[in-house]
Amino acid sequence: MAMVRTRIASGSQAPMRLIYSTRSRDTLLYAAELECIAAAGDGVSVDVVYTRSAPPGYGGRTGRLDEDRLAALAGQRDTGVACYVCGPTGFVESIANLLTSQGMDPRQVRTERFGPSGGN
Repeated sequence: MAMVRTRIASGSQAPMRLIYSTRSRDTLLYAAELECIAAAGDGVSVDVVYTRSAPPGYGGRTGRLDEDRLAALAGQRDTGVACYVCGPTGFVESIANLLTSQGMDPRQVRTERFGPSGGN
């Protein structure tokens, strides 16, 4: 979220896409803020992928990000585009590998890994 907030605070008009993968609506952090960002129409798009259960009215399919789904959500990746992947190590490695297998230069893929934060 820090990158999205920074982009908005800076007044940047560069397009930005956030693909957020989460188990369910209950595990979606910053849900209200993400809804506001998505509705603002200032060049930040937000796609939420539910891996286990989706809320009523969700139009997408439930399940993990795979090659086809990532390609559809991420769209065309130009030479100057950077992708930032953040999450648990297994997720980060999987998505980074998918991006590079889809033709993205590995130097354009930035990663940040984290472990369990405790709690629920």
